[in-house]
Amino acid sequence: PPIQDPSKVTRAHLEKYLSVLTEKYKVKTVKRKISSIKGFFTYLDDRELLTDNPFQKFKLRLQEEIRRPKSMSMSEIDRLLHYLYHSNPTAQKAQEKAQLAIQDPRHLSRIYLKEILWYRDVSILELLFATGIRVAELCSLKFCDYNKTDNAFTVIGKGNKERTILLLNRQAVTTFHQYLFLRKAFFQEKEHIFLTRFDQPMSTQAVRNLVEKYAGLAGLSKRITPHYFRHSFATLLLQQGVDIRYIQEFLGHSSITTTQIYLHVSDEQKRSILGSMHPREKISI
Repeated sequence: PPIQDPSKVTRAHLEKYLSVLTEKYKVKTVKRKISSIKGFFTYLDDRELLTDNPFQKFKLRLQEEIRRPKSMSMSEIDRLLHYLYHSNPTAQKAQEKAQLAIQDPRHLSRIYLKEILWYRDVSILELLFATGIRVAELCSLKFCDYNKTDNAFTVIGKGNKERTILLLNRQAVTTFHQYLFLRKAFFQEKEHIFLTRFDQPMSTQAVRNLVEKYAGLAGLSKRITPHYFRHSFATLLLQQGVDIRYIQEFLGHSSITTTQIYLHVSDEQKRSILGSMHPREKISI
């Protein structure tokens, strides 16, 4: 039967309750439920409504399962970018018209909105992968945050922490500059860089929708979100041997512990490392 009197609760009751919780819930949920009850008993104890607080003899030792960040492989990113630049039916006409308009601005009147939106979408996807920027940070980008000379953006991230992100890939930079040039044909002078077809700042949901749309059109089997690009940015840089402290700076993490979630090695990587770098491979009998 349920215990009606808190003073009757013992350590054994708490351990039994814990065993029931762990069978039904994940570690994070168990910790939250136990924390709520502990807070209640602390309240009673502080007001001297208990002679013996069972939590004084109760230790919660639960290890949360490490959640591996979901990311894309290089082949998946290659497939997505190849679709954007080559297989997308709007791509070729948009790029041809952009070249004409850059040479002679009078050709801006021949640019269709869907072609400018193609440039916008590709610029967004390039920026997500090239910089590891958070989707909310991307949506809040304004022209005052952008240094065209250095192709650098000033971003205010979590905890009001400021950092600089760089867009350095030549093709990504070219596409972004062309978007900035062409957007003048349809969009009013707004402070936000990325706008919807209705001349409003992009929302995080709008970016999620376009990421999901292009991933599907490119034939990627898994459901891709903007955060996949951030995880891919960090994971692939680590695989290239970039020091984790640089990646911490790129991502804007306050603690190196947060960045260390990317220090996971797949079975395929283990096989490759041992097969090519183990000293035994240098010994021929």
